[in-house]
Amino acid sequence: MALIVIVNSFFEELLLIGYLFKRFEKLHPALIILISSIIRASFHTYLGWQNLPSVFILALIFGLYYTRQKKLWPIIIAHAIGNIFYFFNENYNWIEV
Repeated sequence: MALIVIVNSFFEELLLIGYLFKRFEKLHPALIILISSIIRASFHTYLGWQNLPSVFILALIFGLYYTRQKKLWPIIIAHAIGNIFYFFNENYNWIEV
């Protein structure tokens, strides 16, 4: 299951950052970041509406990072780490707040 979490991070970033930013590179970067962030938030509605603002803000940060650095791997790794923490917390109640 943890492998699925990591693979999902890779393909999600490949689509939402790698593909969309390349496909629509003629658009203003802010518009691409906004579109990508809205799509990402819609993918994460299963987390509940209360979590969508944080998903959206993180998506904006990822988009801004990619716009400036043009590096996808750090985003994929950050996403995978976040997913791993979420996975372990949901399945093993690992983090108590």
